[in-house]
Order: sequence, then C-alpha cells, then structure tokens
Amino acid sequence: AGFRRRRKSTLVSLRILLLLVLVPLLIQQVSGTYVIAPAIERFSPNLSFLNYPKPQLEENAVEKLRIYKEEVEFEALLKGEPPPSSDVLMQMLASRASELKKDADQESVRAIQNVLSDLVGLAAFVSLCLFSRNELRVLRGFLDDAIYGLSDSAKAFAIILFTDIFVGYHSPEGWTVLLEGIAHHFGLPAQENFIMLFIATFPVILATIFKYWIFRYLNRVSPSSVATLKGMNGGG
Repeated sequence: AGFRRRRKSTLVSLRILLLLVLVPLLIQQVSGTYVIAPAIERFSPNLSFLNYPKPQLEENAVEKLRIYKEEVEFEALLKGEPPPSSDVLMQMLASRASELKKDADQESVRAIQNVLSDLVGLAAFVSLCLFSRNELRVLRGFLDDAIYGLSDSAKAFAIILFTDIFVGYHSPEGWTVLLEGIAHHFGLPAQENFIMLFIATFPVILATIFKYWIFRYLNRVSPSSVATLKGMNGGG
C-alpha cells in the first residue's frame, strides 16, 4: 500500500509539473504566433502604442545609420576610390534609413507580441495553479520528501551550488546576461545603472535570506547538514 501510494504521488507530481511547464509555454507560443501577431499586424496602422519603445529604436537606428555611413567611406578608402558624392551618399543613406525603419517597426511589433503573449502565458499558469490545488499539494509533499530524503552531504552541496550561482563571486555576470536578455525580450533599453544597482542589492538580499533560512530553519530541522555545509565551506 505504501509503495502504491508513493507511486501514485510520483505520477501525480510529474504530471502536474509537466503541465505547469508545458501548458503555459504552448499557450504563449500559440497565442503569440496565431492570435496576437496577426492582430497586431492587422490593426497596427491604428495603434499609436506601436511606437513602443520608440526612443530606443530611434537611437539604435541612428547609430546603425552612422556606422553604415562610416563603412561606406571606409570601403571607398580601402579600394583607393574617392568617397561617394554627397548626392549618391544621400541616396544610399535614405535607402538604408528606410530599411532601418522597417526593421524598427518589426522589432516594435515583436516586443509588443512578447509582452502580450507572456501575459497570456502567465494567466494560463495562474489558472492552472488555481484549478490544480490538490495536485500542487501532492507535488509539494513529493518535493519535501525528495529534498529531506537527501543525505547531509547532498543537501550541503545543493545549497553551495545554488548560492554560488545566484550570489557567488561570478553571479554578477550571470545576472547581467539575464537582465539584458529580459530587456531585449520586451524591447526595453538595457540600462547599465539599473543593472549595476540590481546586482549591488538583490544578491545581497538573497544571501541574507539564505543565511536566515539556514540559521532559523535548517539548523533546527537538520543540524548535521549545517555542520556539513560549514565543513564544505572551510569552517564557515
């Protein structure tokens, strides 16, 4: 009976875990590709917010246009030819500016599509959680059993690995890549000052939470794991 109960708990936990991961992702992709993107393209001439994020897009376009102008002049010098005349250069820049505008419009559409499809995926995740409360309780019990069933060395290793990834010496590089990726996904400028402020504060807060959890909870539930953790850290 105990084996059958554990087997049922494992199957329910794996099923709800897969649903929590796959269903929101599928809904996000399907809604973004087949519903949101066509709707945006259809109504884009009447949507003023499609200039989002206009300042960043204009700044990027101007920078790319400047680089293109310098590349044209540089290639002419390499070939030993005179730079294009002002009229020819103007035509080339106008053509390139038109291409950059199309790219900026497409990037703006993608950014809005990402925002809306992510909101749909989040709504699907929340709805799934609300309608699967019993399965989530089973999943929580399964994870508790799995975590507390680990050996002291395994617990200490997992804690060290997790803390080193998120609050360790090399974590700022990871947080920078993550934040820049999120900003690019939503079409927002990657503000260096915000990233530096985040890295200077959030990992410190996270490390404090870990230390408090170890002191108040893990030290009471599994003191041998704390002793092993201190030993693996070189005595504290």
